[in-house]
Amino acid sequence: MKKNVFLFAMLFFVLRISAQDIIITTGSERIEAKILEVSSSEIKYKRFNNQDGPLFIIETKKVSSILYSNGEVQAFEPQEDYAKQESKEAYIRYPKMMKSGNRFYYGNDVMDKHQYSNYLQINCPIAYQTFIEGNGLVGGGTAFFVAGSILDIGSVISAVKLNADRYATNKELAIWMGVIGGAFEIAAIPMWIVGGVKKSKSVDIFNEQCNEQQKASQVTLKFQASQNGLGVAMNF
Repeated sequence: MKKNVFLFAMLFFVLRISAQDIIITTGSERIEAKILEVSSSEIKYKRFNNQDGPLFIIETKKVSSILYSNGEVQAFEPQEDYAKQESKEAYIRYPKMMKSGNRFYYGNDVMDKHQYSNYLQINCPIAYQTFIEGNGLVGGGTAFFVAGSILDIGSVISAVKLNADRYATNKELAIWMGVIGGAFEIAAIPMWIVGGVKKSKSVDIFNEQCNEQQKASQVTLKFQASQNGLGVAMNF
């Protein structure tokens, strides 16, 4: 009697195994399934051990082959590696931000510094903060240089007038104007350098942080021109 029970159990096990379909993915995963429908783009199935459960759908490009319960094998043509294909699409959809002078390039779109600043303010606050700091330093350096140049010019004019007047006693004023003007002009140089570095750094921050987040969220950004200037449209 025990022998018959054992044989019956083995027979049931063999029949159960032979009755299931096996989906083999491109990642070598084996899925025990009951295939319901196979099309050129997707496969609909239910889990073999839960055929009253939910319907599952898997893309055929993620499947290597199907082993049917009747012994038939259906192989699928190998496609470009899914991860590489997804990476290529992400690169096309999300190009690198680039800077050249006061122009910023995002794919085929070109922005001036004001449009770039507005774009960062909406889409990448951390890069926007760095850009604003850099822009402020560049602007401050320009203000220092202009003020120094004015003092230098005033110094030269005063020196000429004082030299023409041999009785003049305030010649030191012209000298001090020249010294202060030169100091302002020298101070402008590091402000320009540091400010320019920060403006370029904002591009790197956008590419390394915010652009990666856009890839993950699968949001397509597209620039659109309008009467008010360059805008950004977001497609989900």
